[in-house]
Amino acid sequence: MKNINKKYNIPNTLRKTVVFFIILLFVISSAMTIENVNSTTDVDENELEVRSGFYGLDGGTWWNSSFDYRKLITINHSQVDATLTNFPVLVYRNADGDLSSHAQADGDDIAFVLYSDNSTKLNHEIENYSNGTLWTWVNVTSLSSSIDTKIWMYYGNATCSSQENAEGTWNSDYNAVYHMNDIASNDKIEDSTNNSYDSIETKGTPDYEQTGKVSTAVYYSNKESHEIPDAVLAENPTEFTVSCWINFQSFEKNKQTLIALLENTYVKLLTEDIEEDIYKAVLHVKNGGDEKAFGTITLNTDTWYYLVGTYDGEEITIYTNGSDAQSITCTSIKHEGKGNFVGAKYDEKDNAYGDIDEVRISRIERGADWIFTCFVNQNDPSSFLTVGNEEEPNKPPHIPSNPYPAHGSTSVNTNVDLSWTGSDPDGDPVTYDVYLGTSSTPSKVASNQTATSYDPGILDLEKTYYWKIIAWDNHSAFTEGPVWWFSTGTNQPPFKPIILSAPTFGRPEVQLDFSTVAMDPEGDQIYYMWDWGDGELSGWLGPFVSGQTTETHHTWDDSGEFEIKVKAKDSNDAESYWSEPAQLIIENIPPDVEITQPLPNVLYFGNRPLLPFFATLIIAPIDIIVNASDGLSGMGRIEFYIKDSLKKTDTSAPYVWLWKDITFGLKAYDIKVIAYDNVGNHVNDTILVWKIF
Repeated sequence: MKNINKKYNIPNTLRKTVVFFIILLFVISSAMTIENVNSTTDVDENELEVRSGFYGLDGGTWWNSSFDYRKLITINHSQVDATLTNFPVLVYRNADGDLSSHAQADGDDIAFVLYSDNSTKLNHEIENYSNGTLWTWVNVTSLSSSIDTKIWMYYGNATCSSQENAEGTWNSDYNAVYHMNDIASNDKIEDSTNNSYDSIETKGTPDYEQTGKVSTAVYYSNKESHEIPDAVLAENPTEFTVSCWINFQSFEKNKQTLIALLENTYVKLLTEDIEEDIYKAVLHVKNGGDEKAFGTITLNTDTWYYLVGTYDGEEITIYTNGSDAQSITCTSIKHEGKGNFVGAKYDEKDNAYGDIDEVRISRIERGADWIFTCFVNQNDPSSFLTVGNEEEPNKPPHIPSNPYPAHGSTSVNTNVDLSWTGSDPDGDPVTYDVYLGTSSTPSKVASNQTATSYDPGILDLEKTYYWKIIAWDNHSAFTEGPVWWFSTGTNQPPFKPIILSAPTFGRPEVQLDFSTVAMDPEGDQIYYMWDWGDGELSGWLGPFVSGQTTETHHTWDDSGEFEIKVKAKDSNDAESYWSEPAQLIIENIPPDVEITQPLPNVLYFGNRPLLPFFATLIIAPIDIIVNASDGLSGMGRIEFYIKDSLKKTDTSAPYVWLWKDITFGLKAYDIKVIAYDNVGNHVNDTILVWKIF
């Protein structure tokens, strides 16, 4: 109920007098009670298929259509100290579910391609791959320090041979690369370069397949080592670089040799106790005397360190963890014949006690930028580069199929609409180019349309027509369909009928009327058949004169939404196409209606509510106001009744009737309104009131 407890400008004396008078009238009055009262033929999809190739999601070409998946690898340029050439980047994936699901079990189908041209295949070597966990080295031909370098990782080819080129990954500046991922049954360490400088003898029993910095490592202790060929470093070198990762397990000796080269004792990468159990990295060479470059970082056990020693013909330099470069002068290196080793020196003295990984020997001096970039890449691959989500190639649309008229059809209607089936395997939106003509190489008549139908207008009688469809997706990939043909006949069916009149709403079990018209090209008599959308057909009605408007009717038993259409045939039984449908809603839901003035239990003076009351009392004329609506067929009309006597019919909102009848004495009235929607459903609302004057 509306709040009418407002202060009106009415004197209290008058208010009390009116109330007393009204109560007296009610006492002497009698109590009253008011009752509130479609036919197509498939075409071989292998006919004349033309594809423009596989495309990436961004529209760029796919490197190789035999590989079903790819991921974008982005190398963070801020992790690269300077632009580097032919740099072997470590790519690490930990239990990558996409690789596990879609790559070969041994990773043979994993390939790397430059992002910039999506064409240049990069050399790579897989150090270890199992169940989606990948350790691989990719030779990036140019690694920029100013912009992010991007490469593609392709995979998902179940039948290809290995895509690796391990030897090409390590160019000629590398004399030897030992990943230390070897197995005990081989009992040796293998070189990945094309030099094939595998170890030639094993001293003791090193422990293989230990947890490494990169995949696995070899653990050395108690005079264990691998002897490697003499040729790993040239005699009297003018420059070189030697490096490895080391995880010391103990410092039982004050010297631990990691790598010893040039017939031993003349180039050694080691650690040394320089002062009361303080161990530092050392590069030790002999040139007639001893030259040692000491690192400044204190080394501890159970910690991985990246140690690098370089020589440029003038100085030797030791690096710890990619930096802490410490140099001393050295203009030559002496050479004697006592062997080259990993894990100890020739006499098995000063051997290492720890895990050694990624041993590399280069014939050139690597610069500080190269060494630092190696460290940050291998120390934390996930910060050095990011790997994007799995992508599949954008496949072109499916071949257009299911032509109508069917391929090879004869006696086709001259006002035929062409139609076909089309879709895209990736769910991309598809547009179509339509080609049509009387030549076997038809011309384009429509382009870039989304509909799978085309209206060519009125065709010629007794002609053969050729047509085809080219389907395009939104990545500019296309598929060209086959060329289909059909021929038109001599007797043409009627043109498609037009529904002239059809209601949009109706009620169950109420008859509705419809009308239609069609023309026949030869002027033949016409019959019509209606499809009422409820499972019933009218059967053929007629004959009628061509161009004559015809009427019929139908009744629906149930509520619902229905699609009404009609087609025609001539006296030779040549049938037209179905008409465009008319939509019909059958419903029996009445509108909503409410009397909003007067309200129950309110005292009114005209249209002004004075105060709450124990009944509805009206003094003087008042507007009867109704709120009504219908969300389906819409409102038709409102009827206002006083004591079942119709007073007004209102067909448009606002619904208002001024009740201005003068009443002498206090009398009771029932006000009733009936609301009708546009199909005749109705409902009413009532209120009992008392009125005076």
